[in-house]
Amino acid sequence: MNRRIAAVLASLCFILASAPSYAQSGDVIVEKKTFELPTYTTVAGDTIKAVKIGWEAFGTLNADKSNAILVTHYFSGTSHAFGKYTPADPVAGYWDAIIGPGKAIDTNKYYVLSSDTLVNLNAKMANVVTTGPASINPDTGKPYGMSFPVVSIEDFVRVQKALIDSLGIKKLKAVVGASMGGLQAYQWAASYPDSVDRIVAVVASPSAEPFLIGWLDMWAQPIRLDPKWNNGDYYDKEPPLDGLKAARLIFLIKLCEDLRSALAVRTSGMDKQERHHLAFQTAQRHLIPIRKLHFKFGGRAQNRRGLRL
Repeated sequence: MNRRIAAVLASLCFILASAPSYAQSGDVIVEKKTFELPTYTTVAGDTIKAVKIGWEAFGTLNADKSNAILVTHYFSGTSHAFGKYTPADPVAGYWDAIIGPGKAIDTNKYYVLSSDTLVNLNAKMANVVTTGPASINPDTGKPYGMSFPVVSIEDFVRVQKALIDSLGIKKLKAVVGASMGGLQAYQWAASYPDSVDRIVAVVASPSAEPFLIGWLDMWAQPIRLDPKWNNGDYYDKEPPLDGLKAARLIFLIKLCEDLRSALAVRTSGMDKQERHHLAFQTAQRHLIPIRKLHFKFGGRAQNRRGLRL
């Protein structure tokens, strides 16, 4: 039970910490770069032509290229882990609070790079160039859609390894990632143990339990049921945003329920006033920001007075 509570609270901390950091003076300026492979053969044996992967970096490689740290992103993230593209950008990368000059992952000491995963889901973002189902299939001249090969975490890591090799880096100082980024960190240790000194996997485990697999399928179901999903063929039409909003809401409700259960255990033995005080503090710190995060993705809700928030 204590492990479950720790996992819930860690998940909440990650969600809040991974929200975009608002720009401050002295921000790092990063550039979106593109790594290309003429072809890539997936773990399952399928071939993808003209693969592009977006990546960013800051810091300086030392003489023997031994000071590189790879940051792997979470499911809905991109390679924009820290810094800004221009000084005028209102927000910085999702982990800007801990990556940069003098920060926990110090770019004065380390060459820090981050790459998109293959099939990055932010295909409509201007700074995302990575190959995926929304990309044009060179054989047909149309978006791949559901014909795009099924890929795995191992495929993500193999493409990252090709990027690292192209930079002449023989061994990474660390691979650091949260959530799905943590899964990639574990895969790095499993696939290339001699190519990484250490991994930092945040809010992640090396394997997925049946319960998690079931929940992932449930989260995807509203998208599949949205008529605009059209069996995955929607690239020249309206996307299934209503299904995406519903899927996001299911995720947030589940997260809030896990928090409630964790609080129930934590507050056992407290008197009524102490329980109410802790619940109020928790709502201020976690539930209200999470609700705002849902609105960012297009969700709507009403408060007790019926006003749209």
